[in-house]
Amino acid sequence: MTVPGSPLLVLLALSVLTALGVVAYNRPSSLELRVALRYLRSRRSSRLLSLITVIAVGGVTVGVTALVLVLGVMNGLQSDLREKILIASPHLRVLTYGEGLRLDDWERVLAQVRRTSGVDAASPFVLTQGLVSAGHDYAEGVFVLGVDPDTGTRAVTSLARHFTKGDLRFRTTRVGVEGGLALGTRLASKLSAYPGDVVTLVAAAGSRFNPSLGAFIPRYHRFEVTGLFDTGMYEYDNSYVAMDRRVAQRFADLDKAVTGLEVRLADPWQARAFGLRLETELGYPYRALDWQSQNASLFSALKLEKLAMAVVVFLICVVAA
Repeated sequence: MTVPGSPLLVLLALSVLTALGVVAYNRPSSLELRVALRYLRSRRSSRLLSLITVIAVGGVTVGVTALVLVLGVMNGLQSDLREKILIASPHLRVLTYGEGLRLDDWERVLAQVRRTSGVDAASPFVLTQGLVSAGHDYAEGVFVLGVDPDTGTRAVTSLARHFTKGDLRFRTTRVGVEGGLALGTRLASKLSAYPGDVVTLVAAAGSRFNPSLGAFIPRYHRFEVTGLFDTGMYEYDNSYVAMDRRVAQRFADLDKAVTGLEVRLADPWQARAFGLRLETELGYPYRALDWQSQNASLFSALKLEKLAMAVVVFLICVVAA
């Protein structure tokens, strides 16, 4: 017994596998053309398409179109998310093991990393935490990111291109401040702090114990807001403060040390393999952290969602066929 819709289901399955990238499908074979022509032609002498054929072909066409559109949207979402993540996050970070989590001989390591094949740019960075206040009782916990001033084509991330006001030179106009800093737009809105205003940062590191009070006394730092950035990522715009790397070293009480190195690669998709190779070359106590590992759970969720959407649309196509 021949099932009229079975060849259409075969063609539908081929279309789905092609859309998912499971099989390579360039042009229809002679067998596929014969099957398609057989079911497009009417067995009647009038050569008119039967209503069943029109409905079947139309259902498959609409279903495959919907599948391609859904997968295209999911791929675009994943690509857009990756670009936003890499605005302030590098392809690879070179860090160390140990209690201090600081890189003291970073200049030697930086020179070695820059000589490695596949590296487009590399620079030191400081990443610490603190509390920021704009002259009132409310304080917000933030990540303090210390980067080198705008280095043009040698920049590791694209953060400089997302400044709405100011830039990475952090030029100050106020007296009595330790330097300039840039706030994410959401953070600036919450604090009501904008370029020209002075904010207070409380350092998480470097607190001193006061025997008289029997408690640790935090260190307070005054900075001028010199810029705002808008990346489109809530985490960056709501929780990040950027400043000159040398100022951040003093703020984090690192002296001449840094937190680690940021690396931009020629091929960001090879970051994991490159990191493993770099760990072998540098040896202990150095370690490499790639952007894919940092966001593995997020991309796994997107991949699962993409697969689920493809299965749902495929089942709809089967019913339509």
